[in-house]
Amino acid sequence: MSRTPNQLAERPHVEGLPKPVRYKRKDLTSEQRTRMLVECGGRCALCNAYLLEGGLTSTPVPFGELAHMIGLQPNKNSPRGLDDPMGEDERNDPSNLMFVCESNHAEIDKSGSRDMFPIDWLRQRKADHIARITFLTGLDPQHPTVPLRLLAKVRDDSVEVDQTGVANAVMHSAMRYPKFRLADRNEIEIDLRGIAGEKQATPEYYAAVRARIDEVFDHTLAAGWTNGDITHMSVFAFARIPVLVYLGTKLGDHVPVDVYQRDRLTQNWIWPSRAGELPFTVDVPPTTDEPTEAVLIINASGTIDPSELPDEVAGLTVLTVAASTAHPNVVDSPSKLADFTRALHELVGKIERDGYKTVNRLHVFAAAGLACSVTLGRVFDDDTHPTLAIYDRQDGTGYRLGMEVGHR
Repeated sequence: MSRTPNQLAERPHVEGLPKPVRYKRKDLTSEQRTRMLVECGGRCALCNAYLLEGGLTSTPVPFGELAHMIGLQPNKNSPRGLDDPMGEDERNDPSNLMFVCESNHAEIDKSGSRDMFPIDWLRQRKADHIARITFLTGLDPQHPTVPLRLLAKVRDDSVEVDQTGVANAVMHSAMRYPKFRLADRNEIEIDLRGIAGEKQATPEYYAAVRARIDEVFDHTLAAGWTNGDITHMSVFAFARIPVLVYLGTKLGDHVPVDVYQRDRLTQNWIWPSRAGELPFTVDVPPTTDEPTEAVLIINASGTIDPSELPDEVAGLTVLTVAASTAHPNVVDSPSKLADFTRALHELVGKIERDGYKTVNRLHVFAAAGLACSVTLGRVFDDDTHPTLAIYDRQDGTGYRLGMEVGHR
């Protein structure tokens, strides 16, 4: 019975029998080596360490090593050498090699730790690393975005989005390059978490929030818009709905803006690739009364019944913007946020045309997610459209006025 090279390699050499197979290491061609270095971006495929210069002296000396995923020799002493019945040429082929740093090379091959690094895991890590390098180097540096992060507590709860989360979101969702501040490599941040009174949503709390937001916009952002340093923004915000709407009014249309929100399924800030449209119904009852006030109900992430509204708005005409199906994750893609934006513009047009041009104050009750709330503020111009009186749902006590936005 004939034996495979692996079976022959397992047997001790006995006089008269074929010697164990011994393969020779073959050097890569210059073209093969260059291709591998370019594919890995000059970085370790396992820990991302830069392999083309020293970490202490920055001396341009290559520190990367070529590691065999399936060991060169088809025997049990060669790391993963028996995991695949490859021949000599296949074991020396670039597809079986990966660029790694010296310490990782030693660890994946060392007896006692090599079993922690099965061949399928190594191959996947190499493929993921090459895919990431290809994606990052494909980003157009001519399409930067300045990230803006607003963080607040909501009923004593807060959500964190770090710099890595921001970068991943803008790169994967919009193929944009995050332009952090050069001084400290941070995004522009508005941190409201230390302001007292959030849980009770007191007027003093909202006044302090407004002042903090105004400070950042009137100085840092206004200067960036004026001198051209900021040509596009990406917004990550977690706060009560009145705060988000106010943020949206401050953003306005100075520069193009992408708004992000945390996905309830993945728990990150990357917009999922979910296709489909989201129909919205815009209901503006006809009137000839020339009202000065009206109510706006937005049903997107949930449903608000007019019977829930506070007494101070009783008797006012109710306008509505409602998703065909309202649930917490209904706006789960940029295309559906665009559908919501179009519905708001339709609402504004009907207010102007259908007898509500005299409305100076619009009482807003919104069941809307983070991105929709910011978008609401961006669509309503605080100089030409009605003032938005944005209400906040209180625990067990119904709705209470939170902030007023606009000057009409």
